[in-house]
Amino acid sequence: MSESLSSIPQSLILTGPSEKTRLFFMLSWLHAIILERLRYLPVGWTKSYDFNDADYDMALHLIDAWLVNVSNGKSSISPKQIPWTALKSLISQNVYGGKIDVVGDQKTLDVLVDEIFTPAIFEREFVLVDGVESSNGLEPTVMCPDGIKLEQFSAWVNELKDTLPPSWIGLPADSDILLKQFKSTTLLSKLRCMNERLSNVENSAKTGNPSNWSTTMRELIKKWLDSLPKNLPEFNAPDATDPLMRFIGSETETAAKLLATIRSDLTSLDFILVGKDQHTNSTRLLTSLLRRGEVPKHWISYTIPTLFTINQFLDNLVERLKQVKELQESAMAGQLESLKVWIGGLFFPEAFLTAARQTAAKLIGASLENLELAVMLDPTTDTAYTQGGMRIEMIGLKLEGAKWTDKKLDLVHKVVPDPLPPLILAWRQLNETKTAPSGSPKTIIHIPVYLNSDRKNILFYVNVLDPRVALLTKRAIAVTAL
Repeated sequence: MSESLSSIPQSLILTGPSEKTRLFFMLSWLHAIILERLRYLPVGWTKSYDFNDADYDMALHLIDAWLVNVSNGKSSISPKQIPWTALKSLISQNVYGGKIDVVGDQKTLDVLVDEIFTPAIFEREFVLVDGVESSNGLEPTVMCPDGIKLEQFSAWVNELKDTLPPSWIGLPADSDILLKQFKSTTLLSKLRCMNERLSNVENSAKTGNPSNWSTTMRELIKKWLDSLPKNLPEFNAPDATDPLMRFIGSETETAAKLLATIRSDLTSLDFILVGKDQHTNSTRLLTSLLRRGEVPKHWISYTIPTLFTINQFLDNLVERLKQVKELQESAMAGQLESLKVWIGGLFFPEAFLTAARQTAAKLIGASLENLELAVMLDPTTDTAYTQGGMRIEMIGLKLEGAKWTDKKLDLVHKVVPDPLPPLILAWRQLNETKTAPSGSPKTIIHIPVYLNSDRKNILFYVNVLDPRVALLTKRAIAVTAL
């Protein structure tokens, strides 16, 4: 903020109404929040956007142009005369929002701009940061500084501490754990690479007995092969025209091919390590990746979290294969209209939602265009809605940034994901009255359900009735399926 304020040209400060100075300060506050949230990917923003000083400079000149035009040469104007709607729209949709291509991030930016550019900033006790609970106790409330000159705002900024809690940018107070987790995982990855290179240098100077890493690798291969099933049962769909049957067939085919590839690669590598076969370029690369704890690229036939290790990948795959068998059993038993699914454990979750919607349309006798998806965290409040048609029980979901307590969202200062109770997905025709929670748009929070903690793939939204829409949006509350 100090750099932003000091970069404001004097020509902008000396012309137009005096209210511009406070707006410039609030813009600096917004710019600092936007940039700081980039450090907390994928919670602050879901991806890295190229926000920079050019955006700040453009917003400065927009504010200057609009206020000079409105003031008509006056040295002061009423806050009510400031074109708030125009300024907010330009800043959130064009200046910063022009770089955003994710709906959730745009909603976050809109909330930040709406809270900062309001006539209330000219009131004596305008709150910049609400006091929130953290692991260190209650964080104090931060008030907007008094003043009409840029020097007064700069002095206030210079008195701030060098390190401030994440609650100042709207995130949970303990979000620093995310940064530490990312740094520690990156460090471990680098250490694995160093360890492999050192081992290669050491082993190149030795002959005769197999190296320690070779013995360790064989033990890991045995453990992995023992945990994986030898094969998957074939799936012969009772009804090849049913969308869900076709989906389960596709899941089975993908799972079987991947399982065969992994077992073949690990078995071949085991033969090489005991001296029964010779290394090839592909097996050398495979060995290098496994020793570093990385997942071979040709094993990744579906979306996995960025920092997944080989152990996490294979443990997760075992659970996915179990679910494929359970889906096969449900299909053969004719129980597809009422499924219990771990959507994060499907190879193609988007295809599953499409197939389920098609099945629902067939059961209800409606067109796809006339169907809507309703997601319920508490199906007991609307049991009539889930009777008949397509009803899916989602398990294994986790809520980040809050807890679901007593049928409502409870904000927490920790970022540890909280397991959710089963979530119900049901499709009904658009003209039916029993839909999502009723209330004005300002009291309904649309919580995204992401495929995993990377927050790159949105599956659907959960609508929850809560008056704290702005606060919850800034907190980047989300549900993850993996």
